[in-house]
Amino acid sequence: MKKIKILMGIIGKGNGGLSTYAVNLFRKLDRNRFDCTFLSNDPHPYFEKDIKGLGGRLKVIAARSRHPQKHRQDLRRIMKEEHFDVCHIHLSSDSNICPLEEAKRAGIPIVIAHCHSARVEGFLYPKILHRLNKPKLQRMDVERLACSNAAGKFAYGDAPFTVVNNGIDLQKFDFVPQVREKVRKDLGVSDRFVVGQLGRLVPVKNHRFTLEVFASVLKLYPQSSLLIVGDGPLEQQLREETVELGIESQVIFTGNVRNPQDFLNAMDCMMLPSLFEGFPLTVVEAVCSGLCCFVSDTVTEEVQISDLVRFFSLEDNKNSVAETVLQAKDVERASHRELLMARHFDADELVKEMEKRYLNHTTGGE
Repeated sequence: MKKIKILMGIIGKGNGGLSTYAVNLFRKLDRNRFDCTFLSNDPHPYFEKDIKGLGGRLKVIAARSRHPQKHRQDLRRIMKEEHFDVCHIHLSSDSNICPLEEAKRAGIPIVIAHCHSARVEGFLYPKILHRLNKPKLQRMDVERLACSNAAGKFAYGDAPFTVVNNGIDLQKFDFVPQVREKVRKDLGVSDRFVVGQLGRLVPVKNHRFTLEVFASVLKLYPQSSLLIVGDGPLEQQLREETVELGIESQVIFTGNVRNPQDFLNAMDCMMLPSLFEGFPLTVVEAVCSGLCCFVSDTVTEEVQISDLVRFFSLEDNKNSVAETVLQAKDVERASHRELLMARHFDADELVKEMEKRYLNHTTGGE
């Protein structure tokens, strides 16, 4: 049987949510039926070994932000050289729709736009491009997917779109008491109340808010520690802010990790004070392990997938938020895997649905 050839992208140097989603989808695709090529704007993206190890391929293209003409030329050449059946482009905004335009120009049978955010991250130029491209994407003959209603409205306006849940490997993120004990011991926080934040160290994740709340938590409950899991351009600035707040001895920066599930097991609650999100996978992962999540009300309400998810306002007094966070000390930790399976957040189920979407368009529903 001839394999369905999928062009996926665009990934890059980091392991942000968009790239992670695309690669996790690829991990679970039936490799007897699908052949996957990733577009990358970096010659050695974070997931290079994962992709090649699973039989996938990489095609490096110029970054649109630096070389817009070369970016389009690279896309056109790759799509002309190979006859793809599906082009699945993951978007954080409409600022770059060149891959979608070139896929339509190349005559790829099914072209999918898949939005994973609800606001433009960056400066004025990408915001202008998003505003200019949104009407084009509304009119374009592509299949429109989004991780939430908020993300769909942001990317497609009044054009029709389908919400596709951000699924996770429920077994991988299940609560494991033995893992919790080991990681907490290794970190030296076995007897402490551990607050955590997982994600890139970038402005939109608003880590400064977490640091300020944690400073208040420490005053109320000195036996506390903070885990900052992830890396990014703001790391040095955040380290300096811990010194400024006088909390540096109780804050642990783990850097980038390949086993985030273990650190979620180690936490007692998770903070997500983001300025905006499409639909944060980290909340689904945390809930799976039975972790209380304190989320800013600037994040879509659709993320309230369990009573473990509690919202606060970024305008709230930090001491008030700290008092709420400390309520997690009284929550008994237990797996929420079955709940998430019932609510259709199981990656295996969602990948099967995506495979049907690819096959229905390329084989006439066979």
